[in-house]
Amino acid sequence: MRLARILALPLLLFVVAAAGCDLASVQVRITEDVVTPGSNEQHSTDSNIAMVGVDLADDSDWKEHKDNIKSVDAAGFVLRIHNNRSEAATGRLYMSANPIANPSLTILANQATLILDGLAVPGNTSVELDFEDSLALEVNRTLLHEQMLTGKIFVYGVGEGAPFDVTIDQFTVVVVVTVGS
Repeated sequence: MRLARILALPLLLFVVAAAGCDLASVQVRITEDVVTPGSNEQHSTDSNIAMVGVDLADDSDWKEHKDNIKSVDAAGFVLRIHNNRSEAATGRLYMSANPIANPSLTILANQATLILDGLAVPGNTSVELDFEDSLALEVNRTLLHEQMLTGKIFVYGVGEGAPFDVTIDQFTVVVVVTVGS
């Protein structure tokens, strides 16, 4: 019995190593408030397209781990949107690596990547979309993850239908990365 205990630890370490597990890796969750809840930074638009830039360069977690990021495991959003009209509002989010001058639906379709589809806000109502909800609406996940490795994206909200009038009083980007030496 004593011999079995002595052999158990090396055998366990061998199994873990053979399975490809990296004991020096850890997951880190990075959040960046683009529009801070409860602040005066609310974004209102009656245009069907609005853009925000997201740059993680000043985030302390990003600074600490950016050189050791092995992968982006998840990227999503936390949103609070209020529809200021009585008609339902629907929309999508697109992203690009660089800002797009004078974006239109046609230009975004050709120069940006759809990343979230199916946003819906009933008339005169606020909707909160949490991180998990955003993952359920996410499309082109691989491209989003690749772009998030750079720490910088430009996000375009596109409202469908007219007229369109919403207020965004929370917009947080959440990125889960694996870091290791």
